[in-house]
Amino acid sequence: MYPKVNQNIIIEIKREDKTFKSIVAEVGKKEIFIGFPMDLTILGLLPTGTIVEITYSIGENLYKFSSSIIGKRNDKMPLIIISKPDEKDIKKIQRRNNFRVKANLSVNLKNNAVTTVDVSAGGLQLSVKENFELVKKQLVALLHGEKNQIANLSNTSALLNQFLDRINWVGFYLVDENNELVLGPFQGLPACVRIPLGKGVCGTSAKNLETIRVEDVHQFPGHIACDAASNSEIVIPLIKDGKLLGVLDIDSPIKNRFDEVDQEQLEEITAILVEHL
Repeated sequence: MYPKVNQNIIIEIKREDKTFKSIVAEVGKKEIFIGFPMDLTILGLLPTGTIVEITYSIGENLYKFSSSIIGKRNDKMPLIIISKPDEKDIKKIQRRNNFRVKANLSVNLKNNAVTTVDVSAGGLQLSVKENFELVKKQLVALLHGEKNQIANLSNTSALLNQFLDRINWVGFYLVDENNELVLGPFQGLPACVRIPLGKGVCGTSAKNLETIRVEDVHQFPGHIACDAASNSEIVIPLIKDGKLLGVLDIDSPIKNRFDEVDQEQLEEITAILVEHL
């Protein structure tokens, strides 16, 4: 099964033993166009002919295939072109359904302070502040000199969608003249267009002017199910000069996806964004 447009993927460069996150921009008859990873360490590592392995998930299944870079294209965003494999060469990877225990433990990993989100027989799930620092620098560069609200919201949602793993929706709801949340720029499946203040996770966050992190949305009173695949959610209000502009909404198909580090860093990201709205 081929990856779809806007599909999050992992690119592995075998000869460099490096991996990067990207997104599928276009799927052609003989090639696949993917976004150039927003990681400064990748510069110079992707010349034509480079062998790469692509990994992605569809539903509960993981898929992987080998390919090679056959060119680059610059449209509205820089793209890498890889050869499209035969469908029979795409391997389905078996996933282990390990029992996971929530545990916030401090760990030193090559001099970087990280925090575990949960642990299982399959290993540790980590939250790394250093990765967020890179995203914040990239966001500042994207927003620099641009005053258009839609453009800045669009680029922010695209950047977060590329950076964050295990999410299925990220975007914005904006307050309109009727004091109601209205769908703004986003990445993911079509969503609910209007949400009253005080309703659902987004409406409650907007009404209370506070971040809400929900481990299991199905247990949240009045949850509005825009995407049946969503199991956890974080919503952060956008406030400028004491006025509510809207909210950042991020959904995940995984329960308890968002931790304290995610909340802290995403609040800092929204603070950067608000300065440009």
